[in-house]
Formats: sequence, structure tokens, C-alpha cells
Amino acid sequence: MKETTLAKTKQRAKSKGISSTKSQTGLDVVSTASIGVMGAVSAFIGSWALLCFAAALVNAGPVELVKSFFSAITGM
Repeated sequence: MKETTLAKTKQRAKSKGISSTKSQTGLDVVSTASIGVMGAVSAFIGSWALLCFAAALVNAGPVELVKSFFSAITGM
């Protein structure tokens, strides 16, 4: 039973030929570009978060920042 299924799968893969290879290559290019864009956006968001944190430390000071954080968490 397994051999018959394996033979059918191999025949289907061979019958698709060149067109499936071209579409697979196109999908690889799109996937690589998508991953690159997502990485760039993630890096931008991360650097923005660090800049905001640094600005909060400079403006309010570390003690006030920690006090405000716990105040926000507890609601007091």
C-alpha cells in the first residue's frame, strides 16, 4: 500500500515539470523579501522603543520611572 502511494506521488511530482519550479522560485523570492521587510520593521520598532525608554529616563529619572511603573500596574 505504501509503495503504491509513493509511486503516485513521484509521478505527480514529475508531471508538474518546469512550471512548478518557476513558481517555487518566485515564492522563494517573495518569502525572502517579506522576511527582510519584517526584519527591518522590527528593527525600527525596537530602536523606537529604546529611544522612548531613554527619553523617559532622562525626563523623569529612573526612580520616578520605576515608581510610575508600579503605580500603573497596581492602579494606585
